[in-house]
Amino acid sequence: MSAPPDARLDAAFAALLRALRGLPGPCAPPVGAGEFDILYASEREVVVWYTPARDGVEQREVAIPGALLRAAWALALRGAPLDEAALRALAPGASGGRWLLALLAQVPGVETLREPVEAGRDGRDEAADSPVFLIWRGPTEG
Repeated sequence: MSAPPDARLDAAFAALLRALRGLPGPCAPPVGAGEFDILYASEREVVVWYTPARDGVEQREVAIPGALLRAAWALALRGAPLDEAALRALAPGASGGRWLLALLAQVPGVETLREPVEAGRDGRDEAADSPVFLIWRGPTEG
């Protein structure tokens, strides 16, 4: 007999938090500039120390609510590609979805794909502006 869906998600979220706690720092997000270290990861929140790469932007602590991360992880576990727009629907604003994307991209078993974009008319590579997708390559949840 298999565990109920909530129990499976509880176990999967606990495993996600363990994986985040075990990451060596610093972590590089797949979008944006800079790096971050995970200070702690709990069911309540994941707190990171963000070190920007741009001049004039201060280092700071960022807290990502555990409920939002859990919801994002539930979506990822379905195995379908997950992009920043879908994550922004969970965590309004560019930085909310971006932090979920940055955290999940670090997890072993999550593949990060960038949609191919042709060079712009000015010859500039626009890959930095192309959408990023996360795909969970582990077992999927129904």
